[in-house]
Amino acid sequence: MSSAEFAKYIHSSEFKHLLLQYENALEAGGLVFFDSDDLIDIAEYYHISGELDKAEAAADYCLELHPTESSPLLFKARMALVDYGDVARAKSLLSQVKEEVESLEAVYVTAEVMLSDGGAAKAESYLCEKYEKYMETRPSEGFSDDMDEDEDEPDFALDVAMMYCDHGYTDYAERWMKKAIVPENGASTEYYDTWARIYLDQKRWEEAVGVINKVIDADAYNVVAWLMMSDAQFQMAQYYEALQSAEYAIAISPGEPEPYLSKGNSLYALNRLDEARSSFERYVELCPDDPAGELLLATTLLYQYKLEEAYEHVKIVLEHLDDFPPTQLREALRTCAIIAAKSGDETLAMKCCDRMEDTEVGEGEADLLRGAVCMEQYEVQRALAFFNKAAESSGYDLKTLAHIGVICHEAGLFSMAYTILKEVVKQHEADGYKSCPPQYLAFLTGACYSLAKREEYMYYLKYAVELAPLDISSVLGEHFPPGTEPRDYLDIELGNKR
Repeated sequence: MSSAEFAKYIHSSEFKHLLLQYENALEAGGLVFFDSDDLIDIAEYYHISGELDKAEAAADYCLELHPTESSPLLFKARMALVDYGDVARAKSLLSQVKEEVESLEAVYVTAEVMLSDGGAAKAESYLCEKYEKYMETRPSEGFSDDMDEDEDEPDFALDVAMMYCDHGYTDYAERWMKKAIVPENGASTEYYDTWARIYLDQKRWEEAVGVINKVIDADAYNVVAWLMMSDAQFQMAQYYEALQSAEYAIAISPGEPEPYLSKGNSLYALNRLDEARSSFERYVELCPDDPAGELLLATTLLYQYKLEEAYEHVKIVLEHLDDFPPTQLREALRTCAIIAAKSGDETLAMKCCDRMEDTEVGEGEADLLRGAVCMEQYEVQRALAFFNKAAESSGYDLKTLAHIGVICHEAGLFSMAYTILKEVVKQHEADGYKSCPPQYLAFLTGACYSLAKREEYMYYLKYAVELAPLDISSVLGEHFPPGTEPRDYLDIELGNKR
């Protein structure tokens, strides 16, 4: 049964009756007979509902009733691996599966354990061997999967590709998708969903949109598909379209938190900050334990010049720094330091800088942030001392110098920002600035705007709206009507004279 079919099944009256029987049996105590497949369906239902203890309990119940069955052991092994990261326990459970039982599910779980324990090469070799055997004996001579007459043939290649996607190995996934059965009449949402995941991971946005449309054609109420569509559109700077896709997802499932992040980010890019704030607030209501929502709220409030409110969210973010992955941690520390400095709390701001020094980016990045904090305190000479220290320790590399230029722009020192950033950006002139980090191009454009360098401003804006749409929205968005797409900035300016 595909994931789409299973999603429909668990909402059916048949499954609801089965679940009620099982829960009544648990409440009454003792063992009541259930078919093993039904119990695994119940375990899967609990699993996708996030009730991991109940999922494992259902698998244990299945083992008590059917001690020779492999399916509950495989289910528990995959839970150990995916939900708890316990490779040793997964191996132990897998070792209890009888050797004469070689189902497709056993092959998949074995490969997934190999993937987590030894990397992709070992898993790939094993899977290629099993696939060759499967193709020789398909669909069931060499494997114990029992199929009803009306059941679709398993697609080994698609299942393997989905597994690789789950673990971030999209290059391997793409190889297997080229072996997968192409569905007739666009019937398989899993097939196109897997291609979408591959294309999104590989930043092939237009191709992603094409296959996501096929998923939506087959299942217009697929929240995940609408979210993937919103992501692809956002990455292509189609912010209004991304907003619409997020709103479709919310209409389908208003209690799902993820669409509110997508909606908020799209509104933020369109400079509709009040609405973006409302979306992020809704996300925080639904996910109070995720500090990323608090960070987005703090950032939005900062750009609305609501420092007191932003500062309150900063305090919450700083209580949960250990919950951030490394890249987000650095961004959180930068944002919190600047908001704290703007709010007059230099002590807290410098604590953020000290914490930055403990990350992998180290002392140089921390000194740049210390310089930014000093700029917010109007201590320019002290800031320059930190900048000089960071530049010297980096060997005066362009990235560090450009970062200083960005900080100067944010502090309102537009002439200094212009001088530094122009020197950095011109290094990328030969390829039409395609190799230029988007932030540098956007802030140079912003400096030209603020210094009334009209000719240069129009020159760089042409490139910025194409190559740095999100950054140019942050830098220049307040100078255009709310809701304006960055791609329209140039046309608007061509009709204006300042």
